[in-house]
Amino acid sequence: MNSHVDAQTGNLPLRVVLLAMLLFSVNAWTGRHLGIDLREIAVVNTLLVFFYISIGVLAKEKEEPFRESVRQAFSRALTLPGLLALYIIVIALTSCISSVTILAAGVPGSISTLLSVEGDLPDERDRKQLQGPDGKVRYWTLTSPFGSSFYLLADGYLRKPIQLLPWIGATIRVSELQRLPSILVRIPYQQHGSLQDSELLIRVGANEPYRVKLAKNRASLLLGPDTFIPQSSKQNFRSELRTLANAPESLREVFFRNWIEPLRDESGSMLEPGQQVQVSFVTTVGKEVAQKTFTVGKSAFQDVLLINTGD
Repeated sequence: MNSHVDAQTGNLPLRVVLLAMLLFSVNAWTGRHLGIDLREIAVVNTLLVFFYISIGVLAKEKEEPFRESVRQAFSRALTLPGLLALYIIVIALTSCISSVTILAAGVPGSISTLLSVEGDLPDERDRKQLQGPDGKVRYWTLTSPFGSSFYLLADGYLRKPIQLLPWIGATIRVSELQRLPSILVRIPYQQHGSLQDSELLIRVGANEPYRVKLAKNRASLLLGPDTFIPQSSKQNFRSELRTLANAPESLREVFFRNWIEPLRDESGSMLEPGQQVQVSFVTTVGKEVAQKTFTVGKSAFQDVLLINTGD
């Protein structure tokens, strides 16, 4: 009997160190991937200690066989083989579950996000809203011990590939994502009389062209995600209009508003840097009077003024 007890209680310092390392690793993994902060982890650990002490107190009030059974159960769980088994179980479980955390990091507004496995179509039911500027969303997902490939979709930003490793996980800040370009296509002032019911014919790359109908008080179209027109661009618009000596100031002011209050392109796809785009302004009688072909740049905002084609 004594030799059996000595075998179970031997190597106590080593077992205490292994148990402490195991608890530390589990707590660190929990905080990293489940988003549980240190205070919550402390509460959980306190409850476990309280449970352990309670079992010991209750055991003292029982008969010797029961106390011996409780003591042996805890002793077996904390033997070197028992701790080794716990390590194997914890490593196996934590190597198959990881997380991706997306932080707004000061970016205002609401951003819809979606994480998907590389090679699979995204499931729209998994979308999560990132509410900035202090917003945070976390995706828990299965992975492999050698890592897995995922991609992140965020409205208004380019697709972000992610190599997700177990234990480490991934943290993405919105500032690290590359914004999808927004392009303001402007119709020349000389065509202000042709706006009503005219159309813009848009071709992106080798895709089929599509049409966007204009209105009388709209002389521009915004391609890409919603964005604010930079103040510097507005100043450039005013400078362009001032060069039109034969245009009355009141009409220049009206046309300025028509440029800075664009229509939104809801039918076309999001643009990506490097794509070639051709835009033509076509009047109600089907005549092309202005046109421009350009390449989408990397900047978040791009201003394009169509060029009159002449008669």
